[in-house]
Amino acid sequence: MLAISNHLRNVFSIGKGLLVNSILQQTCRHILPPASMVLPARCASKKASSSKRNTGGKRRGKRLGLKKRDGEFVQVGMILVRQKGAYRWLPGQYVGTGRDRTLYAMEPGYVFFTREQWIPAPVDDFTRDVAPTLPEERMLKTFVHIQPEPQVGRFKLIEQV
Repeated sequence: MLAISNHLRNVFSIGKGLLVNSILQQTCRHILPPASMVLPARCASKKASSSKRNTGGKRRGKRLGLKKRDGEFVQVGMILVRQKGAYRWLPGQYVGTGRDRTLYAMEPGYVFFTREQWIPAPVDDFTRDVAPTLPEERMLKTFVHIQPEPQVGRFKLIEQV
């Protein structure tokens, strides 16, 4: 064994990498396990400390949800609810819908909410086949309405206009 280590020391002093590897494999074949027994080690895909790759996910929230509560007074065009994707709140009386399902007031008045049974229009397979089989509590939806402000001021009769 002493002769092998002296021989290895001489080979390392030569510094030829390819030659060193072949000599090491020949002399230490009985010491080193075969390559099939060596298990690969898993490495982390992200650095643990701060890095340029770890900087994602710090985006502001979208500020979705209710903007006006039950009983609040609103003017024309004020946003009542911001929502994305499926409708969580449905438009009721004097409430309009924007492109991104935002609900807004179409008349000045007071906001109020109701839970009503939703009866979808039969325009696709779900509303024709699946919706009638759902239990009644699944078809209850929250609607947003505006109770219009009573008109105060000058009125003109139709004959006067």
